[in-house]
Amino acid sequence: MWFGTQDGLNRYDGKQFKVYLPQNAIGKRLPSNYISSLYYDPRKNLLWVGTIGGICIYDPKKDMLLKITDLFPHAGILASVPVKKIVSFKENEYWVVTFNKGLLLFNPQSRLVTEYFDDDANRAKVSSIVMHDNKVIAATLQQLFWLKPEQNTYKKDTLLNGHLFPEIKEMYSYDRKLWIGTLSGGCFYIDGSNNVQPFPTSASGIGCFATDANNNLWIGTRGAGIVQYNPAGNRMVFAAHDKYDNRSLGKNFVLSLFRDRQGIIWCGLSGSG
Repeated sequence: MWFGTQDGLNRYDGKQFKVYLPQNAIGKRLPSNYISSLYYDPRKNLLWVGTIGGICIYDPKKDMLLKITDLFPHAGILASVPVKKIVSFKENEYWVVTFNKGLLLFNPQSRLVTEYFDDDANRAKVSSIVMHDNKVIAATLQQLFWLKPEQNTYKKDTLLNGHLFPEIKEMYSYDRKLWIGTLSGGCFYIDGSNNVQPFPTSASGIGCFATDANNNLWIGTRGAGIVQYNPAGNRMVFAAHDKYDNRSLGKNFVLSLFRDRQGIIWCGLSGSG
């Protein structure tokens, strides 16, 4: 298991941790100790490591971190760009959501890095990207856009007639709906008729989503713990920190949710591991 933290990259082999830092020999190729995104590419068996100082790549065959330009010489801009999120929906297309350079698309086959939302008004506002209903959907802080394939590139089209959301943090495709988590306005979903519906979670901030082995939706909140939703029975279960119960969540501020190959849900908490 790999864990990205604000103080280095951690690998756990079931027995012990190995910590990669820019200051030690195994982590010297990390652009920063602040790890902001991890993406494993099963097609090429490479782990993309996004930091606030750029991207590097872990190669399992060599058991080492590599500069991104060691593998992709034409991706120099990615070596120093501050990263929010890395994801890929198809072979030879890597999407990078950045903090201040908009949305980047890297194609190693064509050797091109294409910039989207790179105007002054939006370059620092791209918050998320997801594949939903076979469409690539990108979000700025308040709006959704469809990135429509067109002549070996993508054209940006506004969705929902420019409907404005309260600070979008994350998007997730689940149960034929597009789920929207916001920083201050709670949770929403968009149904098949493009209707925007609020979803009650008792939390104003929503940071992440995941699906468990039983197809329940897990919603990580920014201060109210975790909400588990079962659409078949329209049931919700809430999990929150209880100082009198050491089996409860360590904190209520959930940074990340991840389901591993065994179906276990891992929860990354702010200040509590």
